[in-house]
Amino acid sequence: MRVRTKEEEAVFTGDMMHRPIQVTETVWNSRFCNEQNLARKTRRAFVERHADADVTILAAHFPVPGRIIAPGGKARFRPLAA
Repeated sequence: MRVRTKEEEAVFTGDMMHRPIQVTETVWNSRFCNEQNLARKTRRAFVERHADADVTILAAHFPVPGRIIAPGGKARFRPLAA
């Protein structure tokens, strides 16, 4: 689900990712990923689409909202608050 205002944009990930490390390691599934290959493909596409975008990521299982950044092409999750 995507939410937009005039100033900001945010996206809810649902169960796509369970840990922030999955932003970097998109091939890592949790035991809850029933469709293993589809989960990897979906996660990779999501990370590529939102890397370095001005979009807040609201991941259901992450402790805080953040952004996906990709310095040098390596994506990672950067929390907005600690």
